[in-house]
Amino acid sequence: MRTTLTCLLAVCATVAAAATPSMPDDSSANCPVFRDDGTGVYEGGSLPSSWNEGEKTNIRWAKELSLPGWACPIIWGDKVVATGANQDDRAVYCLDLANGDIVWQTDIPLGKGTEDYLVDSMDARWDEILYAAATPATNGKQVFVAFSTGQLV
Repeated sequence: MRTTLTCLLAVCATVAAAATPSMPDDSSANCPVFRDDGTGVYEGGSLPSSWNEGEKTNIRWAKELSLPGWACPIIWGDKVVATGANQDDRAVYCLDLANGDIVWQTDIPLGKGTEDYLVDSMDARWDEILYAAATPATNGKQVFVAFSTGQLV
C-alpha cells in the first residue's frame, strides 16, 4: 500500500516538476483529476519508467499516511492531494509537493448510510484500500472527493 502511494506520488511529482519550475495557477499545468487530464495520457515530457523505493531512485519523497487508499493523488500548484479511508475513518490529505510534508489533513465524518457499506472482494488487502479508491478532483479552489461508500465531500 505504501509502495503504491509512493509510486503514484513519485510519478505525479515528476509530472508536475516537468511542467515548469514554478507552476502557474491554472489547470493546464496541473494534474487536477485522475492521471493528469482524466484520460491516463500524459504528453508533457519524459517520465521515469522505473523507480526503487529502497534506493530512492526516481523518487523525490515518500510519505506514509495514517489511512490506506488506492486513489491516484492529484496536484495543483505546489500541493499534492491524496485520500485515505477504512471502514471507520475517512481523510483528505494535502502535502507539500517539494518535500511531502503534510500541509493540512481533514478528517471526514461518516455520512448517513455509509456505515452499511462493506467492500467484499474476497481479498482482505483489497478490502482495506478500496474505501478510498476514487481519485479526488480540484478546480484550484475546492477539492472534491468521493469515497467508495458513495459519500461525496
